[in-house]
Amino acid sequence: MPGSGKSTFGRQLAKALDYPFFDLDEEIEKQQEITIKGIFERSGEDEFRKIESDCLKEFSNSTEQFVLSCGGGTPCFNDNMDFINHQGYSVFLNAPIDSLVVRLKKTQISVRPLVSKMVETDLKKSLEEQLKSRLSFYQLANLELDQTLPIEEIIDLIVA
Repeated sequence: MPGSGKSTFGRQLAKALDYPFFDLDEEIEKQQEITIKGIFERSGEDEFRKIESDCLKEFSNSTEQFVLSCGGGTPCFNDNMDFINHQGYSVFLNAPIDSLVVRLKKTQISVRPLVSKMVETDLKKSLEEQLKSRLSFYQLANLELDQTLPIEEIIDLIVA
């Protein structure tokens, strides 16, 4: 989910494993030479999801061992979760909705196309609806972690 700490967690996990870290959204922006928000505005979500899926596959096939943070919607489209699980090991960071709202309010929410124009009550409702529609995909992950645990404990669970 957006705001679950995927990038923060991913960077720390990569460091613990001594692997390079990549953020799929950053890789898409480099490849497309436009922001994620710009892709949404220019071409819409369907085109973004196609670009996202293509970039995921290209990137995953061209690199050996790494940690990759994917956008919250990545596993839910174009059989991406099956691809991710086939290529490597997936982790679902399961964070409470209230925590997501707090975290998103602290970030640059304006760059997140699906939540950028919402007020707090709409944001919470939208996140609840997103989680409901995405949970079946997220639960296909190899490992589901309670994001209320300290990051260090989570990393120890994975690295051990």
